[in-house]
This record gives sequence, C-alpha cells and structure tokens, in this order.
Amino acid sequence: MGVTTGQEVKGVPAVLFLHGLQWLLAYLSLDLVFRTVDVRPGLLARSRARCRRRYVLAAAAATLVIGAAQVWTAGGAGAAAAGTAGLGWLPWWLLWRFGWRKQFPHLYQEPPEGKRV
Repeated sequence: MGVTTGQEVKGVPAVLFLHGLQWLLAYLSLDLVFRTVDVRPGLLARSRARCRRRYVLAAAAATLVIGAAQVWTAGGAGAAAAGTAGLGWLPWWLLWRFGWRKQFPHLYQEPPEGKRV
C-alpha cells in the first residue's frame, strides 16, 4: 500500500507543531530548574546533580511521547517523522548545555586577581 503525496503533506504541519512543542517544553522545564536550583556554594554541586536527573527524566519522557506522536501522526510518511522525532533530544540538550552558562555566568568566571573565593 503506497502513500500519496496528499497524505505526506497532511502530516507535516502536525509533525512540525509537535517539534515546536518539544522546544517549548524543554525551555519551560529548564526555566523551572533555574528557579529551583540552590546556588549556595556548599549545595550547588548536589543541587545541580539533582536538577540534572529530573531534567533528564523529563527530557526522556517528552522525547518518547512526542516522538511517538510524530510518527503516529505522519502515518505513511514515517521516515520524515522518524527523523524529526529522532531530533527530539536536541532542544533539551542544547538548552541544558548552554543555559547554565547564560543563566549563571558568575559560576564560570575566574575570580579577579588577588581575590579568593
């Protein structure tokens, strides 16, 4: 049973919408992490590890659910949807990787000359 061009085009907007939803969920989850992380010097490492675990679990759940929805929505055009679904982890990783440096630049800067932290 073949897939017609009309069927392929019909599923693309939904797949793209779901991919945008993936970005939105990743952003909102990371924003929540930034609001709850404890940045006190003695607790930062433990707090960051705890937040990372929660963020990874949220990322895995959202990537699996939204990825499955993308493939299901696309139906016969599953190859394109599978490719987009396979990139579901990308917004989560990018926002985690670069969000910490953007949100907490003071954690990554060297102390000024003569000052000890």
